[in-house]
Amino acid sequence: MAVWSDPRVTWRGAALTLIRSTWDYPHHLEAFLAWVDATSRVTALHNPPDLVRGNIDKRYLRTLSERGVAVVPTRWVERPDAHTLERVRHETGWDDLVVKPAVGCDGEGVVRVPPHRQGIRPPKRDSSWLVQPFLPSILTDGEVSVVVIDGEPAYAAVKHPASNGADPRVQERWGGTSGPTPLTPATAASARQAIQAIGAPRPPLYARVDLIGHEGRWHVIEVELIEPSLYLFDDASRVDALDLAIRRRLRLT
Repeated sequence: MAVWSDPRVTWRGAALTLIRSTWDYPHHLEAFLAWVDATSRVTALHNPPDLVRGNIDKRYLRTLSERGVAVVPTRWVERPDAHTLERVRHETGWDDLVVKPAVGCDGEGVVRVPPHRQGIRPPKRDSSWLVQPFLPSILTDGEVSVVVIDGEPAYAAVKHPASNGADPRVQERWGGTSGPTPLTPATAASARQAIQAIGAPRPPLYARVDLIGHEGRWHVIEVELIEPSLYLFDDASRVDALDLAIRRRLRLT
């Protein structure tokens, strides 16, 4: 393992470099993207630069929606102001809102805005917002994450926010919990469709598709192609699946 920003690392020595836990990149975006470009020139970087760049801004969800993927209903706000949430509520009828920065990871900057609350401070890193309705199914059924290896759904995990539901984030750092759950035909189909809609010439080596139930079907919350938790420690066979995919990319099998 090596830290992406460590100047002492010689990336040229690796036949393949796998991006894994770069959760600080939103704070150093330009430097991270420069590293992605430079590293991809001397080693096989996965996921590759075009997928990384396309996945950094969550407005990629709009493209997925245009390509027929069921995505959580979203309003895209380029320049939020003091009246943004009031306008969204008026236009959509959504009373309970979730606001996310367009650039961010690990739930940082995500805020639930219940009906009695009118405004929040814009995220510092990015002036663009995603505004979505708060979906109560996150409290009952949780969020299902499908891990996709080489384009094929491999297994799934279910995540729940903290018990009081005031904070909708399911990441452990915000009080969320996770555990294994069966990969069903429906969740696998939704994940496969989302990955195919990305339109990459070759499926990503690894991905995670986050889903939530809404109006009787699965909707995509996010498609994580840069630094997703893959829940590898829940089952040793999951490590084997990723190992095989890496070996295929290295043409060792």
